[in-house]
Amino acid sequence: MPHVKIYEFDKLSHFTFHFIFTALWFFAFAEWKPEKSKSSHLKKAALLSFSYGLIIEFLQHYCTVGRHGDWRDVVGNSFGTIAFILCYNIFRRLKQRKQTAS
Repeated sequence: MPHVKIYEFDKLSHFTFHFIFTALWFFAFAEWKPEKSKSSHLKKAALLSFSYGLIIEFLQHYCTVGRHGDWRDVVGNSFGTIAFILCYNIFRRLKQRKQTAS
């Protein structure tokens, strides 16, 4: 069996959760308010994801026993959010190029 370091898995899980969390909020905002711009939806989803991750780490640090907040978790969360925004913009540009080429 391969050995997986828990530390690396923990940060990867933070990254993955916030990538998906941001995506779900972005698509929910786009569905609820289709007349608004996609960049507006991206900004709201990113702010929500970042704020949620920051609040959770703060609460873990100050309001729980046996748990502690970790700034590296906030970094992992933020990278997940940023990665979704980058992926979305790359796919959007590729789709636009394909449509203009047709």
